[in-house]
Amino acid sequence: MAGGNLMHWVQQLDELEQVVKNLADAMRLHPRQDEWIAGDPSQALRETTPGDYLRDLPRLNTADDPELQRASLALALAIRAVTGRRQRWTARELVPALDAICAGIAPMRAALTAPAATPATLESIVAELRSEFTLSLAVMLSGQYAVVTKLYEWYSAASGVPGDAYLDVRRFEIVDQAGPGCIPMRDLEIATHGGVTMLTPQTGFVSFDRFSPVQQLLYGQWFAYMHSLWDEQYRGRVAAAHGTAPDGSPWDSRDIRVPIFGDIRRIRNDYIHNKGIVDEASETEVLTWFTEGKAAAITPEQMMSLLTMFPESDLLEKPTPAAKHSRKPLPWSAEPNVIEQVQQRARQLGLNRKARKDIGAAALDLWLAANPVPTADD
Repeated sequence: MAGGNLMHWVQQLDELEQVVKNLADAMRLHPRQDEWIAGDPSQALRETTPGDYLRDLPRLNTADDPELQRASLALALAIRAVTGRRQRWTARELVPALDAICAGIAPMRAALTAPAATPATLESIVAELRSEFTLSLAVMLSGQYAVVTKLYEWYSAASGVPGDAYLDVRRFEIVDQAGPGCIPMRDLEIATHGGVTMLTPQTGFVSFDRFSPVQQLLYGQWFAYMHSLWDEQYRGRVAAAHGTAPDGSPWDSRDIRVPIFGDIRRIRNDYIHNKGIVDEASETEVLTWFTEGKAAAITPEQMMSLLTMFPESDLLEKPTPAAKHSRKPLPWSAEPNVIEQVQQRARQLGLNRKARKDIGAAALDLWLAANPVPTADD
């Protein structure tokens, strides 16, 4: 398809098909086929899924895909034939009109999922990525809101220190008794605690910030999601949209190097593989928020700043061929406990990330020194 969120449009069609088929089946069973139907089916459909689909349709870019344009127009006309009618319906009239909508859904779905006749432009791919980047940040930044409102409700219901209570996650209600799917409110309080601010005449405002478990969970999930989205869904598309390299070969996804996405990968790796302790993130280029060996304690203000950091110019800039790797991975494995001991020793010695990269080469040098080339006398 020529841009837009494919999953969104496929789900729109699935919902539209279910709603229209269900109504058509009901009309086929109507006992009085030639009498006016009670109510206004056209208005009901205008205000529900078919109307939602029409209102959303201008966001679908069909300009570079004639087949998608034809299928989209045919389906829209079939829907408007029902939603735009101002006179009453009989069941016998409504059924074929609904069937016409259903008949237009399959070609639309096929056109959406088929390779576009004209590949998506670089600008449209970047715009699509920007939308997902911003939406994911909005969802993540508002992720604590529902929990915080429940904590406020718990505090407000008490006079003084609130008593023991539990959040029933399934119903999202505060209850008095523990049970499956319930979290103690005090655990939620601890998980969202962001620190303390004090005011004294002598020192003024003093803040003692804390990186809460909820922040760690939400932020870690965002970095993992955004890295996956970029590396698996968009990086290759951006490379293809840039056309061919100077040597005439297609650009490789490794040629598309965007500093902020490299930073996101490093931060993601520290959250997932290093328990949130800064290792790779000490080498960030844009998001220079970290100190090696410290917790990757990102502030809400720093996460908010990402909203203005979408790298549009980097994505649109012509790539340069990636440098060939000067190092090769070792072709041998080792026992996990040995690797863990080496990593722990490196941390105890205070080796930085650059120095740790030389451990493998040092081990090979020692092996070569301990195993010289046999001589004729050996």
